[in-house]
Amino acid sequence: MAAVLQQATRSSSNAIPRQTTRPEVLSFEKELSYELESLGKLCSRRADTALRQRLSNGLFQLWNKYEASKYETKLSPEFLAEKQLSTGDTLYQAKEYQLASVHCYGRYLRSLEGYNKDRGSDWIVEFCKTSKQTETATFALRAAIGDTASRYYHYLLENPDPHFMFPQTVSQVLSLLRQLQSCSQACLQREAHYWLAYNSVLLTYSISRCLLSTGKVSAALQPLLWASVCTESSVPLLTLRYLRLRVDIYTAVCQCYFQLKEPRHAELFARRGLEKVHQLALLEHQSSSAATEASERVFHEATLKLGVVVFRRSVLESRLTRKTVFRPKKRPTIKELLQQLFPRSPTEKLLVELFPGDAARFLAVLEALAEPCRDPLAKGLPRPITNLDADTTADVIQELLCAGTDLALKSLQHWEDEQETQANDTPHVSLLESAINKSDVIPLVSILRYVRMALSYDQREVCDLLLDRALGVAGRSPEPAVARHLVCIRLLMAVEGVRGAGGKRVTLPGGAESQHALVTQEHGDKLLNLSSLLHSACQNPALQEWERDLLQDSVLFLWDTVRPAVSQLHSHHFNTTRPLTSSRRGKEYAGVMEQLVDMTDWLGLWRPHPLICGELVMKLSCLKESLASRPYRHTPSGAGEGFAGENDRDVLLETQSLLERGLRWTHLFRSSCTGGKEDPVAMMHGELCYALTRVKVKLAATIPPPATPEPSLKPSSLHRKMRERQEKAERRDILLSSLPATSTPVPSLADLKTHCGQNHYSLALLSMLEAALAPPQLTPAQRTNLLNEALSSLQQLDNEQGLPRSLPLPVSSPSPPPPLLLHQTPTSLTFMPAPWNPPHNQQVAYYRLYGRVAEGSNVKVRLSDKAFPGLGTEVSAGPNCQLKARDLKPNTLYVFAVAAYSKNGELFGRQTGQLSGLSHQRTGQTSGHSSGGSIGETGRPIVSCHALPLLPAWSYLCQCAFVAGGEEVALKAARTLWNRFVETGKSDTTPGYRLKSTALTSTPSTLLHHFVYSVFIHTHLTSPPLPSSPHHRPHNKETTPLSGPAPSPGPLPPPAGGPGGVRAHPGALSLSADCGDGPQTPLSSASERYRHTRHCQDPGPVSECVE
Repeated sequence: MAAVLQQATRSSSNAIPRQTTRPEVLSFEKELSYELESLGKLCSRRADTALRQRLSNGLFQLWNKYEASKYETKLSPEFLAEKQLSTGDTLYQAKEYQLASVHCYGRYLRSLEGYNKDRGSDWIVEFCKTSKQTETATFALRAAIGDTASRYYHYLLENPDPHFMFPQTVSQVLSLLRQLQSCSQACLQREAHYWLAYNSVLLTYSISRCLLSTGKVSAALQPLLWASVCTESSVPLLTLRYLRLRVDIYTAVCQCYFQLKEPRHAELFARRGLEKVHQLALLEHQSSSAATEASERVFHEATLKLGVVVFRRSVLESRLTRKTVFRPKKRPTIKELLQQLFPRSPTEKLLVELFPGDAARFLAVLEALAEPCRDPLAKGLPRPITNLDADTTADVIQELLCAGTDLALKSLQHWEDEQETQANDTPHVSLLESAINKSDVIPLVSILRYVRMALSYDQREVCDLLLDRALGVAGRSPEPAVARHLVCIRLLMAVEGVRGAGGKRVTLPGGAESQHALVTQEHGDKLLNLSSLLHSACQNPALQEWERDLLQDSVLFLWDTVRPAVSQLHSHHFNTTRPLTSSRRGKEYAGVMEQLVDMTDWLGLWRPHPLICGELVMKLSCLKESLASRPYRHTPSGAGEGFAGENDRDVLLETQSLLERGLRWTHLFRSSCTGGKEDPVAMMHGELCYALTRVKVKLAATIPPPATPEPSLKPSSLHRKMRERQEKAERRDILLSSLPATSTPVPSLADLKTHCGQNHYSLALLSMLEAALAPPQLTPAQRTNLLNEALSSLQQLDNEQGLPRSLPLPVSSPSPPPPLLLHQTPTSLTFMPAPWNPPHNQQVAYYRLYGRVAEGSNVKVRLSDKAFPGLGTEVSAGPNCQLKARDLKPNTLYVFAVAAYSKNGELFGRQTGQLSGLSHQRTGQTSGHSSGGSIGETGRPIVSCHALPLLPAWSYLCQCAFVAGGEEVALKAARTLWNRFVETGKSDTTPGYRLKSTALTSTPSTLLHHFVYSVFIHTHLTSPPLPSSPHHRPHNKETTPLSGPAPSPGPLPPPAGGPGGVRAHPGALSLSADCGDGPQTPLSSASERYRHTRHCQDPGPVSECVE
């Protein structure tokens, strides 16, 4: 595309009068070259945002200066347009797509009279029709195509979704394709614009191929059909020079039809393409120029590509006959068929008639056997593309396999002879090149691809004939592609081994409650072999690029195999925190899960499957966290016995690193898509934050306490006290010496609070977990203060998220209102300009975003507040205008405002109808403005963090307050969840409380578990004790139910009591006085319940407690 743009620049510059001797032109050229001097530095330093912003501001001021009325009559519009577009071509070649779109292509389009951004791209067709000057239409088409191409490649660079997995990415790409369609339609109006039509068609084909490769077939079909129509509607594009592009478009359309289960349309379109190629061949034969070898090669390549498409359906369609007699027959094996002479079947005869050379025939066999969008790990024969019966389809597939096996055996014999003689006479070319050259030698890579296909189709006979010989030849080949296919074949064989051994079951000893194990010893060994092979394969960059689907499906298959086995091992033990470390097989499964985490990170599996990756991290972190002992060990008297040792600290550090990796995946996923605060991924994000905060609080407890001075001792006990002090000092020294010298520093609780900054969500989690996991030295009043801090933080967040989020009505004011927040992450904030009616119906052409940290007394944003990337940069106004601030500090308060500019670069001012001119200074200096111009209104402070769901946080607070003995806070948190899911009856005939159907259907299951836990906690705290319990807790009459001001026994009937009238409590909040198998004694006071629950189990997320 860059070459075509350069050709356009040369052709257009010939029609423009030269003005290089005029002083205005010399001054303009000098300033333009000065601005573009930094482009070379920017190409080598892509991350230098300050240099990019300087270039952006310089170009903005340069065009404003020379488009003003002072230079309007001295520089011709054609000269300025040519310079703008040529500068855009230079920026496009340097991959500065945003600068090229905003300051060059887009700026020229906005200067046209018929430009209307609200109409999309339809205006370009009418503009070219009504334009009387060919140069103006040419400039407009160049700018429109260049602007679309720049926006597309800039979107790919900025968007972390290169595989088009999110719907908003596909919709944005389809919008760009519609713009290209309008541009190509306008180019066809003049035959002189054929090179612009070619440019538009080429870009359309490239984008459509990306959609087709990612499975978006229905979205790619219509643009490809339009591209084929454009190539046939322009006479210059019908020549031999562009035949290769036309054939590629034809084959891409046929591939779309095959994937959409329309083989008849694919064959008809391919035959139509063959007719076009034949007509062009006749014209070339009738022309005066002699046929060359290159032209003959181009025609043969086109005929071969379209002939393979025709054969793909004809080989099955030729058998579509009506059967009058049903006669069972015995199908011969492939070994028996290979003993006959070639051709043996109707399929092989058709191959001989259509394709010359074994390579071309093997290519046809591969394409006929290929199944579009097939799962790489799927088993069984491919689904037929026609309405043939099963027996006829099996006969055709066997004939194709027989022909492919015969051709592959011949070529394997050639490669074996060549390796024995050590003669490298056969060049390593692709199968298509060999087929075009009419060669009889099939490349080794294509043979390995055929073996992979036979493994996938479960063709044991073909594998027995080819597998050993193919692996032997491939093992001695130095070609990288051969090694890549070799690893994939071994991986498929390992997956098949796990599938074959997974069906066996054995019985584990367990008395009357014996269960069947999911795995055997053989299955476990094969599982470890698959994990190690897959782990090494995922580290290969070539495999990550070419075999990503196979690797991702293998990782998911491995996790689906390990997950039930881990759950099965958990179910054999009462204590679910130690089963995986009590056996060798359990430790091996833990190692497999660690390898799965690494492979997930390398392959980017969190993009298509964020919930699966989050579940993997949560299960493995729960296992690792359970290996660490309690941060505080308590003696019978209740006094602390020091801090955790080296093993606990290392395990917690590993758990922290694992959870941080899972949070990074979730952060990247949520940064690339705009989901709600209560979608499943946001729920998983909240679970990960809660688990990470819990681990950090435990790590802070491993910090050795400061040494306290001992009081003066009496002479009678001096000897004994000194001996105890010496022993305690020796134990402390031994423990400190065991810690590695280069151990990771652990932040204290004060450091954690400082790191949370202004993020109220993180502060609430830290306060509630500090109260629940607090050491015994913490007084009840201090725990209550921590819980109240968490409660106030959540209430403040609830008030902030309760603000109206709908789009406000347009306002009439001299300056723009505060921007509207679209998306927020810890390091970036995305805004859109608020609806605004400028004074005197002025048109806004550009917006600039400004912002600063919200600190101090005066937090008003000024034009000099552009210290972060994305601030102070011009963005074109329009319906899709987005302003983004990057590289922000997480958990920090910021304020933002926008400034609006006209198409001449004038800043909208405070005075009604007044525009202030920008001073044209050198880049790097602050843009000046007159007293009438001003920035817009400053918005409310915003925290740079992800928006997390509040309802799980209320559940965490309810559980932590219950564990810490804060009954009042626990009741308030439970009441908040109750109001979210339950409504009060409006009449006397209906029950007092009923569940909200809309809330239940739209709520993830994890949040429903939280709600049930809160109901149990509130029921236990507010219900009266049963009379049969001799150790009941006195009922607190001051507590209130979940809903309503009047006291009542609770919103739901109390659960049935256990033995002796003791109410059972779910999950981690166990109320039994003994965690073992001995007799269980009920607890009668909140303080006793707190001490017991602190020793039994920490409050964890629901996913860790419920299998």
